[in-house]
Amino acid sequence: MGKNLPIKLFKKRDNDKALNNLPAGFDNQGAKFRLEGDELTERVNYFKGYFGQLKSKVAQKAASDNYLPTVIRLKVNEDALAKTHRSSIGKIFNKGKKVNIIGMVGDDELLVKIDGPEDIVDIEKKIQDVDKNIVGISAIEAAEDFAPTIDLEESEENDLKIKLINYGDYKLNEIAERSFENLCEKLNIEYQKLQYSKDLILYRVRSVKPQSLINFNESESIFSISKVPIISLTKSGLIEEDIIEVKLPEEGIDYFKVGVFDEGISDIDHLKPWKEGTFVAFGSDEFDKSHGTFVAGIINYGDILENKDWTGTKPFKITEAVIFPNGNFGYIDEPMMVEFMREAVKKHPDVKVWNFSIGNETAIEDNKYSDFAKYLDDLQSEYNILIVKAAGNCSNFLKAAPRGRITEASESVKTLVVGSITHDKREHDLSPLNHPSPFSMVGPGCSDVIKPDLVHYGGNVGFLNGKLDINGVRSFAENGKVCKAVGTSYSAPRVTALAAELAGSIKDEFNPDFIKALLIHSAKHPEEFDENFFDRINQIGFGLPSRVNDILFNDLDEVTLILMDSVDKGSNIKIMDFPFPKCLVEDGHFYGQVKITLVTSPEINSYHGAEYIQSDVDASFGTYNKKIEVIDSKIKRNPIDMDDAQNLLVSSRYSSRKQKAASPTFKTERFLHSYSVGHTELFLPVKKWCIDLEELQESHKRTCLDMDRLWFLQLKASYRNNYELRVKDSRDISQEFVAIITIRDTRKKGKVYNEVTQLLNQYNFLHENVKVDERIVVR
Repeated sequence: MGKNLPIKLFKKRDNDKALNNLPAGFDNQGAKFRLEGDELTERVNYFKGYFGQLKSKVAQKAASDNYLPTVIRLKVNEDALAKTHRSSIGKIFNKGKKVNIIGMVGDDELLVKIDGPEDIVDIEKKIQDVDKNIVGISAIEAAEDFAPTIDLEESEENDLKIKLINYGDYKLNEIAERSFENLCEKLNIEYQKLQYSKDLILYRVRSVKPQSLINFNESESIFSISKVPIISLTKSGLIEEDIIEVKLPEEGIDYFKVGVFDEGISDIDHLKPWKEGTFVAFGSDEFDKSHGTFVAGIINYGDILENKDWTGTKPFKITEAVIFPNGNFGYIDEPMMVEFMREAVKKHPDVKVWNFSIGNETAIEDNKYSDFAKYLDDLQSEYNILIVKAAGNCSNFLKAAPRGRITEASESVKTLVVGSITHDKREHDLSPLNHPSPFSMVGPGCSDVIKPDLVHYGGNVGFLNGKLDINGVRSFAENGKVCKAVGTSYSAPRVTALAAELAGSIKDEFNPDFIKALLIHSAKHPEEFDENFFDRINQIGFGLPSRVNDILFNDLDEVTLILMDSVDKGSNIKIMDFPFPKCLVEDGHFYGQVKITLVTSPEINSYHGAEYIQSDVDASFGTYNKKIEVIDSKIKRNPIDMDDAQNLLVSSRYSSRKQKAASPTFKTERFLHSYSVGHTELFLPVKKWCIDLEELQESHKRTCLDMDRLWFLQLKASYRNNYELRVKDSRDISQEFVAIITIRDTRKKGKVYNEVTQLLNQYNFLHENVKVDERIVVR
């Protein structure tokens, strides 16, 4: 059966919104780290001594009319990093509605501002009130005065990027900026304020040593000092003699659009008719066109050049944004690129999907998001666009070293980051077919975020007679000849083409989260790359996405449901009539495969280190015995609830023996990942589960899959404590999400699609087919 049945949008009903149940109590809060006896007394005395000394410093500042807060660092016990304990720390350092916890360094140090002597007095009183604040006191192990992080040699003279502290207060930030600018003028240092994201306060200073900027009163708001990153571009190419037929736009067709951040795109016969819209940041002799031409060629001719049906996309109108120069202009650094990208997007508001195959060479850190990543997140939010970025290339394979980790900007949580897998294997190539390319950089991203998100075909390399020999993918050289090259620069454009085709095909307002969700939902790990699950996700993320028609359509044995909504603080979405079909019952028990993908654009805070992501949505999916009326309303806030609810998105319920015996096809799709560490929930922008009910352990199969049980889907939002405190009316907090659920019949009875449609009607769900442009060819 061909896939020709449209995927479906459905909406929750009014009674599917439920209030969160109240917690049962916190008598045992902080049990792992709560201090007692002499240890507690010692901790209290330590903080008395520290804040006693700090009091005189704060008083001197106030007397000298220095209105900038004093900032300190608090070291948090590793067992006290959960959100519930953060509020206990906040009770000590926040004052009424004034939030003094302003940021985070790494994953275990909090930044606290102290506005004046009255704040110190308040903190000292709370520390002495041990009975009320024992959890908060126990949670913080040490305190020290804040000093800026300097990420280079102190005597090194460079163009520097200066990040100022964001105090979470417009007036204080204004004073800090003015004070820093006055310092630069006093020292005769050239400075420029940079526009990255709304909450980042950044400056560029030219040709100066970091030591020249510190140890002044005006420099106390400096958060960090680093070198201005330089942007690089990797090129390679081998000319071939293939001839590819030129495609020309047809009259009367409004072609979908895609943007390319790169060098220029050459006016060769294959591409000139498709170019529409230009942004050029340089003079006519200050940029080349080889890399941009190769990227654009893959976007419009990728499948034809390889004689493969990898994406199933059609040609696009391509907007070129020339943001990378040649040697005549000189180098380009991060602040320049930031400015050029924003100008290009502003100039072309109708372009919603952009390819970005450029990067730098600085590997990301585990618990620190780069400024460039924060900029990309902000740019996409501000202009409602989706950026598809190459994960980056490394040359470690030349010395038989492991692949390098993705570089700065590739950890951006809203960007779709693409690595490379091999399209071919010659005898002397390093990597087998459908394995990570030897040069493709790998994850994970920051704070356990899965990066790269996806992979596509970008080439292979090997050694022949002692020399490097590339096994490249095909596109066009600047002169129009067909040539070969390798790199994640050339895997990313294939995903860009898929994203742009989906964006153009779907006749609703552009939603980047929806496009991301569709691509990730469709992705699989290649059968050939049969490695440990965690090795696979670090190397290739969620895998290789499907062709565009396979993403947008189902056959009779499967159905794909899409829920796009938001979860308010204090409530959750609990669908207790989830339409799971009875045709998936055999021998008295349910069977079948279920795939769920959940994507959000989370709230973010640039000054909270590893807790950059400030909001999260999590899903539970499974069965329950029956609906029950709740009588005890002290803890349960909903009049109707579920009896014996069992969440099936839990890896421990599944049999490892059955998983090993699964078909190779399902092994490529199975995605059972725990999205928590201990009792702490991970805040992740993308989550995915793919389960086969027949792999449940027999005990769980009996209790969870009986044919008389009912099905549910629950979605619940979480927010960092600091974020909740900063929102003036926390009742207005809400997190949007896209959830995609596919149910598949492994017995292929041909009934799932129609029966789920009938159940949607029976349970009174509003639903509709995803409206797709009629030019999409259904095969």
